Amino acid sequence: MTSSFRRDVARRGQGGLAAVELELAGERANALGRAGDRLAETIDTWRLLVEVGAASHAEVERALHDVRDAAWALIVQRECTGFRLDNLGWIRRNYDIPPRRPFAGSEPQTAAAAGVTRPTWPS
Repeated sequence: MTSSFRRDVARRGQGGLAAVELELAGERANALGRAGDRLAETIDTWRLLVEVGAASHAEVERALHDVRDAAWALIVQRECTGFRLDNLGWIRRNYDIPPRRPFAGSEPQTAAAAGVTRPTWPS
């Protein structure tokens, strides 16, 4: 094999790797955007339920649970993308996260009490 052939193969190999890396970066960015959109949508849904006032406490709690799940998914996606520091702080500064306890009263305030359960892994 000639050295020019080796250089040519190496150059093509690096170009192919760069193309794959570029594609992966694009996919990470898209996933990060979708996670942010999902959080914004769940916040809007929760806010609508609270502002209209026609929803039951359980419905509001379920919506709040969805907001927490979407925020967690965004934190995980940000970490996978390479953002390692202060993800929760960044989310709080950039999204209007609802308070932990949106209303006081004797109604259920936990997801479990509102009938929301987390999926379990199969054993």
